[in-house]
Amino acid sequence: MQNFSEFLDYVYSFYNDNDGLYPISKLTKAEIALATLRYLDEINEKDDDNFTWGYGDTVDRERVRNHIVINRESIKSLNWSK
Repeated sequence: MQNFSEFLDYVYSFYNDNDGLYPISKLTKAEIALATLRYLDEINEKDDDNFTWGYGDTVDRERVRNHIVINRESIKSLNWSK
């Protein structure tokens, strides 16, 4: 990947709910951007040679997806309208 925007497009192409291979309902690029920043923070916090940025590879995409799922679960747990 050459830049942040290109990585967002790459992740979106896999997970968007129009024609993505693994659709995530109502996914937005803003949501991907937040998950990517959290993932980059996680890499920095772990400071582990085995947990690094892969320059936007498949592993990075899947780890960002994991953050999207975790973020959505956290939001659901905060839903007090029930």
